[in-house]
Amino acid sequence: MKVGDEAEWKKFAKNLYYQQGLFDEESGYNALIEKLNGFDNEIGACITRLFYLATPPDNYETILTYLESTKLSEGCGQGSEKWTRLAIEKPFGRDLDTARHLDKLLAKIFEERQIYRVDHYLGKETMQNMIAFRFANTHFRTGLE
Repeated sequence: MKVGDEAEWKKFAKNLYYQQGLFDEESGYNALIEKLNGFDNEIGACITRLFYLATPPDNYETILTYLESTKLSEGCGQGSEKWTRLAIEKPFGRDLDTARHLDKLLAKIFEERQIYRVDHYLGKETMQNMIAFRFANTHFRTGLE
């Protein structure tokens, strides 16, 4: 997509969605499940989920607990972790004890291969690079045109 190409932007923007919710209210997570299930049903397959936690670290435990209790951590709810990934930004906890507690919670909900720990200061550039790689590589463009 070229910068300033309005037609390309409109095509891309049709695939952007927003789901409002509060970290500590299950209703937002349930609404997200409905939206994701709608996408899955539309294409007839389970879409991989990537949850990117770029929130204040004090909210991580609440969010992780809801991801587990609502089964969002299981992707399409089929009990398989293969459809779910979690990117979590550092700082990770307030001190060593809270970091260890969060790490144990992560290990309880996700397998290590599902977790991406991203340094807060490097996160923006890393994501920009991933996006640039994704859209510059024609092997990944299948189905987007």
